[in-house]
Amino acid sequence: MSKDDSDEYYHYMEKQIKKHKKQLKDNPPSPFGETRVGCRTPVCIGPVDTLVLVDVSGSVGEDDFKKIKDMLQKFPHHFDSSQSLALMSYATYPQILTQWTNSAQSFKSAAMNMELGVGGGDLGGALGRATEVLRYANDRAYHNVLVITDGGTTRRSTAKQMAERLGGSGAQLFMVVVEDFVGPAHDEAFEIIKATDRMIDPNQFMMSVSSYKDLDVDDAIGKMVYMLCPQVANLLSIGSKIERKVVDGNRTAMTQRKNTQRNFRKDHGVSSKHL
Repeated sequence: MSKDDSDEYYHYMEKQIKKHKKQLKDNPPSPFGETRVGCRTPVCIGPVDTLVLVDVSGSVGEDDFKKIKDMLQKFPHHFDSSQSLALMSYATYPQILTQWTNSAQSFKSAAMNMELGVGGGDLGGALGRATEVLRYANDRAYHNVLVITDGGTTRRSTAKQMAERLGGSGAQLFMVVVEDFVGPAHDEAFEIIKATDRMIDPNQFMMSVSSYKDLDVDDAIGKMVYMLCPQVANLLSIGSKIERKVVDGNRTAMTQRKNTQRNFRKDHGVSSKHL
């Protein structure tokens, strides 16, 4: 993309965010916020398509798998009909559960039909397939891939290669790591995210939960939405009034936070010997 094209795209996206923000103010979703299927705000604002990629390999138990499916029943209600979601799972092989949809019900039905896999999780193969699915996303939206995993990909080098390919397509990789301490799964996620672009700080695109039980809570889901979206709308209780407050999310360079949620690993940047 040339500099002129990049500038034009930047200004287009900025206008789309402002337009979507005004639409939300004039025509708030109904039901909005805390009444949405047991979910609280935030609600995503801005042109963004997100592919959710779930690790269903042998390391995920039946109880943990149920928590993932429960979380996915709430997740789409933080988005509206102008944004699209897709859902994939992976174990030994990736599986597309639903292509791009702006229907919360379609996404939820696909999640309910998701099956627990066997064997190790091949994230590299899954990211390769995800890059193909992204070709059919809205070309005027930000493209996200959200991986939910407890780590242990079977081919880390392939995962890094496919992550680099994903980053080259213009998409951003986010990872939610399920691990009760900052250990091997976090290190793996850090390296894979770093492969998308050597100049980024992977800590900005990672989130951690101690267990799958902690995945299915409003706070965790809200952090995912905040991480994925250019802007989010929150409901605030001020005395007897409920007001909507729009804040920047973490999806774009112009809105990205200066402080990360947490530093999972120190990023040493690009050494001169690698240039």
